[in-house]
Order: sequence, then structure tokens, then C-alpha cells
Amino acid sequence: LKTLLVCIAITALSFFSFQSPVLNAASFIFIIIAVAALASHSLLYGVMALFGELLISSQGHLFDLYLGNFRFSLRMGLFAVLIIVWGLPRLKQFLHKPREFIFSLKKNELINDYSMYAVFGIIIIFSIVNGILNHNSPSYIFQDANGYFFFALLPIFISAILEYKKPAHTIILTIWAAGIVFQAIEQGVLLFLYGHLDVFWRMMVSLYEWFRDQRIVEVGLYKYNFYRVFLQSNLFAVMGLITFSSIWLFQKTKKVVRPYSLILVSAFFALIVSLSRSFWIATVVGVVFIVVMYIIFARPRFSIICARLAQSFIIAGASIFIIAFLILVPIGQFIGFDALASLSDRATETDEAAISSRWSLLPALLYAAQKQPILGSGFGATVTYKTEDPRYLAAHPDNPYYTTFAFEWGWLDVWYKLGAIGLFAYLALIGSIMMRGVKHINGLSLKGGNNQQSNLPDSLAITKNTPSPK
Repeated sequence: LKTLLVCIAITALSFFSFQSPVLNAASFIFIIIAVAALASHSLLYGVMALFGELLISSQGHLFDLYLGNFRFSLRMGLFAVLIIVWGLPRLKQFLHKPREFIFSLKKNELINDYSMYAVFGIIIIFSIVNGILNHNSPSYIFQDANGYFFFALLPIFISAILEYKKPAHTIILTIWAAGIVFQAIEQGVLLFLYGHLDVFWRMMVSLYEWFRDQRIVEVGLYKYNFYRVFLQSNLFAVMGLITFSSIWLFQKTKKVVRPYSLILVSAFFALIVSLSRSFWIATVVGVVFIVVMYIIFARPRFSIICARLAQSFIIAGASIFIIAFLILVPIGQFIGFDALASLSDRATETDEAAISSRWSLLPALLYAAQKQPILGSGFGATVTYKTEDPRYLAAHPDNPYYTTFAFEWGWLDVWYKLGAIGLFAYLALIGSIMMRGVKHINGLSLKGGNNQQSNLPDSLAITKNTPSPK
């Protein structure tokens, strides 16, 4: 609850700061100083501040500091603070005692566990150089590589968790849960306001300018006066639904613990309102995977499986009921039940412009990827294709051909820019993560013996006495 209130307060401050450049600069500087102080006291607090910002701000622009023509976002500032707070002591140690520093790295068994990150990091650096050698646009190279710079936070995350004297997973899950609930509240408020726009349109003018210009939320009319409310940070609702479903499944009790029900309903609600089919597919794949793991390792009784299945329907039903209430409440113009019924159409419709543009991009991207299939064309590489995006065509009625470096065919994007070597390294990285997880769960199951109820539920339960997994 405290974290949720902080999320609401920070977002409200962002809205008011958008109206005042002075308040915006002051808020930016205050937050950076506060996070630097927290990170100096405990690195995990700084990491969690960054994690919280990722959860509530889609593209990191809750606050911006304008340095000439450069827009320095709060996310960049938090990133820089953590790098400095974490890196300066280690740089000092390396300069004064290089042998001891190198020996401590060799001694750390985590280095071997995360070796694939190092391999992938080398490929990222090579792809930046490759983009420069191929004369790709410097701006495109930076924007492209910027999506991978978060890998540089891995050693900071590891250090923060290892240095924290208490179990770190409790505070991580707490902030994660609060962020998911906040997303649902934010999307729910906007869904209600846009669903009754004939009543609330006056108050929506300044609100819309804020979340549009700061790139916090994307709102667009879907059909029947039903509006899609999408956050890029809903990605963490996808992973949160999978993660908290895992914890909930492995509880020994048949009942749904109250915080889990609120978190799961919020995550399910946020993902439905986002109307993102990519997120829906990812959620289904992830949930199926953890259900299979649950059956294999926990070996639940049939009665528990039935209870979990019934609870799942209740959670999904509660989310849909909240959506129905928000859009059908009789305030102003009644939009009708067609808006609610249109939700199922989103999963099956294939005739919209966005899908057509993706299919138009596919052959052009495949052809471009085959030019340098092994090493790739580097970050910033572009493709020109014929688009059916109505916004682009409205702005360029005489030219339907669109050139871009950002592609929605994710794996082809990796192959085109990082080459087959980069694609293989990325898959190996994901495989190493999955293998570590399987080894950890399998080890916990072995400790629990061959009985039907293993120690696995205890290891995943959120309790004050739960030891932190290595």
C-alpha cells in the first residue's frame, strides 16, 4: 500500500510538473538526489527505485531535464546514478588493488552462471561498431542499441541482492505487485473517462496532453466507443501475471491468499484493457509453461487442481466484470453491450492496417536480413517497405513507402542487425536462464523428498522468514 501511494504521488507530481518547467526541473533534481542517497545507503533501494519507475512510466519520461536540444529523461538519470554509485567504489578498488579485485571476480561463482550475458554483451558492442562501419545513421544506432543497454544493469542487480542483509525477493515482489495494481488503476480510470468522453472531455484536454507528450499512455479508439488503453510497461504485467501465478499455484492451501487475488485480477485487467495480442500470446505461453512445471514438480492432488481451476475462472471473471462496469455505468452516453462483446474480436481480426503493414514489411525484412546473414547489418540498419498505416498515408498521400529501423518482427530484427551469431547468442542466453530455473526448482523438489507435498511451496511463499535463493 505504501509503495502504491508513492506511485500515485509521483505520477500526480509528474502531471503538475508538466504544467510548470520550474517544478519539473526541481522534481527531477530532487528525485535524482533522493535515489542517489538511497542507493548509497543500500544499493537495492536504488535498484528498486529504477524498477518502480519502469513499472509506472512506459518510456521513462515522467520528468525530463532539457539540456539544450537533448531531452534527458528521468530513466536515464536513474540509470546514470546507479552506474556511478555502484561503479565508483569498484573502480577505486581496481585502481588501488587490481590483483585482489580480479581474484574476487574469479572467486565469484555467479560469474560462470551469467557468462552468456557477457557473450551477448560483446555481440552488442560489435553490432554498434558494425552499424558505424555500415554508415548507418548515428541517431538510429543510438536508439537501436538503447534497447539493449539495460543488460549493463545486471551486475548492479546481482550486487544489490547479494549485499542486502535481508531476503531481497520480498521487497522486489512488493514493489512489483504495487506497480501492477497501479497500472490497473491508471488504465481503469482512463477507460472510464474515455468511455464517457461526452461528460468528461473538458477535464481530459490537459490530461491527454500530459500523457501523450510524456509518452506515458497510448489511448486509441478500438470500436463501438471502446478505447484501447495501452502501456509499454504492461510488459511487466505479463511477467507479473506469470510470476505471481507461479507463487499462487505453489501455495499449499487451497484458498487464494488475498494479496494474490488482487494482484492477479489487476494484471489480468491491465492486459485485457491493453488489447495487445502480443502480450496476450506471451501470457498464454508463459502460464501454460508454469502450469506444466507445477504439475511436474509439485504433483498436486486432483482436488487442488480443481480448486485452482475454479479460482482462475473467478479471477478472470472479476477482471471482466470490472471492465464491464467501467464502460457500461450509465453516465452520459450509454455505449451499449457491443463494446464489451467486441473484446473477443480483437483476438481473431486480421484486417486492420497494422497487421497488413506487418505482412508488407515481412518480405522486405527477410530480403534485407539475407544480405549479411552471419554478422548482421549492425544497429540502425533500415528497411523501406510499402505501408498501410493510415496516419502515415494521411501525412504522405503521394508516397506509401516508409523507411524505418524499428521492426515488429522481433526475431527477424535480431537476425538482421546482430546476424545469425547474435540470434544464436540470444537464444543461448534465454536457454541458460531457463536451465538455471529448472535446476533450482529441481533441487528444491529433491530436498522435499518423494512425498506429494515438497518444500517448493515454502521456498516461494512470501514470508518474513523465507531464505533468499542464491
